[in-house]
Amino acid sequence: MRYFSSNVIKISIWVIALFMTVGSLIIFQPGDLFGVRRRSQDQRGPVLAKVGDREITEVDVERLRRSVPSYFSFDDTTRKQIDQVLLSILVDDELLYQSARRIPIANSEVREAVDRFVNQQFGGDQDTFRAYLASQGLHLQGFRDLQRRSLQVDAQRQRIQDSTQVSEAEIRQYYLNHREEQYRRPYQIKAREIVVTDQALAAQLYGQLVAGADFERLARERSTVFADQGGSLGGPEQNWITTAIFEPAVGEQVAALLSGQFTRPIKVEDRFFIVKIEDRRPAGFETLEEVRSSAESAARRLKGGQALEQWLEEQRQRFDIQLSSPAVATVNDQEITQQDLTEYLVFVSQVFSQIDPRQISPEFMQSLQRIYLDQLIAQELELQYARAQNLPVIGTKVARAREVDLAIMSQADVSPEEIQQYYNSHLQDFTRELRARLRQITVPETPEDGNALAKSIHQQLSEGADFATLAQEHSTDDLAEQGGNRGWVARSVLSPIVATGVFQTPVGGISDVLCENGTCQIFQVLDIDGGTTKPLVDVENDIRSQLIGPKRSARLEEWRDNLRAAGNIVNNLSSTPAAQSPGPEAN
Repeated sequence: MRYFSSNVIKISIWVIALFMTVGSLIIFQPGDLFGVRRRSQDQRGPVLAKVGDREITEVDVERLRRSVPSYFSFDDTTRKQIDQVLLSILVDDELLYQSARRIPIANSEVREAVDRFVNQQFGGDQDTFRAYLASQGLHLQGFRDLQRRSLQVDAQRQRIQDSTQVSEAEIRQYYLNHREEQYRRPYQIKAREIVVTDQALAAQLYGQLVAGADFERLARERSTVFADQGGSLGGPEQNWITTAIFEPAVGEQVAALLSGQFTRPIKVEDRFFIVKIEDRRPAGFETLEEVRSSAESAARRLKGGQALEQWLEEQRQRFDIQLSSPAVATVNDQEITQQDLTEYLVFVSQVFSQIDPRQISPEFMQSLQRIYLDQLIAQELELQYARAQNLPVIGTKVARAREVDLAIMSQADVSPEEIQQYYNSHLQDFTRELRARLRQITVPETPEDGNALAKSIHQQLSEGADFATLAQEHSTDDLAEQGGNRGWVARSVLSPIVATGVFQTPVGGISDVLCENGTCQIFQVLDIDGGTTKPLVDVENDIRSQLIGPKRSARLEEWRDNLRAAGNIVNNLSSTPAAQSPGPEAN
């Protein structure tokens, strides 16, 4: 005999949500709950469990089966095991309801819940809703009573979860466990910028800054953006920002500055940027005090799940609700039962949402059970370790085991030297490809007359003719109507002959006539960008994330192997008899 597994808490929350949708109609019938249509005991089947004066029967379990995806794709043995879990779901819901039925729920809340259901399920169509109720043998008042019951259960669950308190040690442990993925801070700066559209003015302002002029004053007087806040890029309060807010050509130069330094004018399309760094801080972790509110809220949510799990376990013991379920393994004398395994495999792992139901054969199930029993054994070892070490991890059993894993993985780290070494050996990964913003004119290659048309067009361009006009008049490609405007083009997209000719041409200039494969092309180079390597400060976090994963996984596997080696583990899965159908063994 055993008390219901506390893993059921995750499933209980799932079924409570069902009461707000179609599941509430499937699981309970108003005739059963409110005496509208009382069924005989023979019709309801044998009693499987009793919570106070409420009997849960085989028919109740049968109704809940309809909410289990692929239920009838499982073999008979697995379906019996699933039925055990469904019975525990119904028991947990009844335990919550019996403690919640005195909670007052306003009629207006019930009406809102019914309206939500009608809108979500039937698009607000009341006639279709009433026809549905009739087809199920239900009446409106009975449905309202079901919604009231659901709201009471939800309110009681929330009360239990909200009643918990988290300690400083639990908040700190949560922060340490999650700082790698939640609380890493990139390289940040406090900066100001001056943006103008005139190159001569940009050069003049830069000269004044070199001579010692006040950057903030010049930004207020001359910048076309953020002038009212002295060019501040973090708002009036001078908040921290990342270099990601800049155009790449600007950000790369800004990342290389020290505090107090400023860039030369940087041209980006038709604007010129001068940026000053006023302060900077390297990549690292946000401190607990900086993220306390977020960490405490997250820890409180975890602790709330644990409180609900513990409350249900206490209520099961209070009502002496027991079911038999054979042990499939023992971990240092702590049993893992067939019900634990079925709960985890069918309801927690979500593996069956990702496979074709036709693949669910008995052999497939046996293979999956072996895999997931290993996971449950690891989970039990982790929970025992946490208790032995008095580790302040919180949450449901599943969540606590995950928190233990994170605590162990957080012991792995990446040194600054490893990050630098990776950066040095992968510079090509952090270099932006050279690209050009182009206009082009395409005409046929005519060797017989020495490509006279192409040369004539090139001569006119050299004498100051408008490129867009000549493209519209002479170009034979699809860009002619757009004045030959091709936009930004990466070097790798261009043929070697064209790439060489384009990138030997200065910005604003006209390329030579470039002929190949029967066509001749002439390009106007409007801008060139790229070919530069991102500074380490810009990619440090990315490198760390890439290196830390394998290290954390290796640390966790090593620790788990040591736990297994030191533990007394007996795996009985192959010798465990098939689970029995739920029977009237519950008190």
